[in-house]
Amino acid sequence: MNIILIIAAFFGGAIAAYIYTMMLWKSVRSIGAAKKNILFIMGGFALRIGFCLAVFIAAGYGGHFDRLIACAVGFIIVRAIRVNMLKNKKTGAEKINGN
Repeated sequence: MNIILIIAAFFGGAIAAYIYTMMLWKSVRSIGAAKKNILFIMGGFALRIGFCLAVFIAAGYGGHFDRLIACAVGFIIVRAIRVNMLKNKKTGAEKINGN
């Protein structure tokens, strides 16, 4: 039973990282279109951090540090993969300029 909860915590961290990077990418892409940029940036930051904090608290609830570590490992792995994918993705300006 314990291994199933550790695997669930790992996938919870992985899903949290995917959602975190997706929300960050959408925030960065739409900063220019926002009327009040600082509110948009800080609001997006608060949502991302609050969501990830809730996932990590749920994973480690009750002092289960093994689940917390599994959640963190899943988060770090997926975040590294997503950042690498987004880094290699060309934006619209780069496609136009030919860079």
